[in-house]
Formats: sequence, structure tokens, C-alpha cells
Amino acid sequence: MNTEFIKKLDLFERSESKEYRKLLSFEIKSLFEGMDQPEAEEFYGMGYVLYLLAEDYYDICEAHELFLQALERSPKHLIARLYSAHCYHDKAHSYKDEAQFSDALSEYQDVDTSQLREEFDIWRYVKLQEQIGHCLCKMGQAEAAELYFEEVMDFYKKVGFGELPEPSELYECLGEGHPFFAALKKMEHEYFSQS
Repeated sequence: MNTEFIKKLDLFERSESKEYRKLLSFEIKSLFEGMDQPEAEEFYGMGYVLYLLAEDYYDICEAHELFLQALERSPKHLIARLYSAHCYHDKAHSYKDEAQFSDALSEYQDVDTSQLREEFDIWRYVKLQEQIGHCLCKMGQAEAAELYFEEVMDFYKKVGFGELPEPSELYECLGEGHPFFAALKKMEHEYFSQS
């Protein structure tokens, strides 16, 4: 494992400045390109940098290829699997390549949810369930999607809006007339009214 690469990646992750991240990305890419045989974690790290700075479909594809390389070297790499799914999802949703929803769904379903819940904040698990529901919804499987959205809803009831990201994909799929939509909007309003 290239320690300088890991140090720069850590700085990248901790920085909130897009300009500084962009500068670091050049250093990280240079270090990555200088590696004889990058390991799974290094492929993931380079993919992560490109993904977070992605501005178009090409950038998402380039990041995705690196996540796939990480998975080729380490098939159980949890976060590479999750970000690979995000890439399929982004290609399908943001770039209207809707055939990718089934690939995103498959990849999301391959994420080890036990490990995800154990090693990461709960919001990641909740978002994963929402994204699975979103894929199913976009694939015309509304009833199956609702099962995932119901679990998401339960987490918002237990944990609240302060700890979880906005359920934008749930809102998009269900629309204002759905009871989940109305209930979540009410919880969201109550949370932000108290803040």
C-alpha cells in the first residue's frame, strides 16, 4: 500500500474545499499512475476521488472502471461495491441510461448490509435501501419498491431527519399523493421547525 497515496487520499476526504480537493486530485492521480501494481484499495481510492469530482457521464464511467478494478482484485470490497452501484445508478438516473437500473439494483443487492451497518453510520444503510427501492420503482416494480421505502420510512421515524439525508429518491418515486410522502414531509417539517 502506497502510504503517500493514502495520506493524500485522507486529506482529500477531510477537505471541504472543492478547489483544494481538485488540487489534491492531481497529486493523487500522479501517485496512482506511478504505481506498478495498484491494490484494490488504491483502485477504490482513485475511483472515489474521480467520482466525487465527476462533472459528466465520462467522469462517472472513468470512476466506475476503477471501482470495478478494485472489485476484480477484492470482490468483497464493501465500499467499492457500493460506489460501483452508485455509478450504475447515476448513469441510469442522471444521464438517462435507464438500462443501467438493473445493473445498479444487482450491485446494490450484493452489498453486504451486515458489514455496512456494523462499520458505517446508519445513514448509509438507509440510503442503500432507498436506492434499491428507487431502482425497483424505475424498473416498474412499484410493490417491491414500497417494501424498501417502508423500511426507509421506519428509520426516519426512529432516527429522525437530523441523522439521515433527505429521501429524495423516495419522494421522486412515490409522489405527493402517496401516504409515505405526506408522512415524511410532515416529519421533515416538524424536525426543521424545531431546529
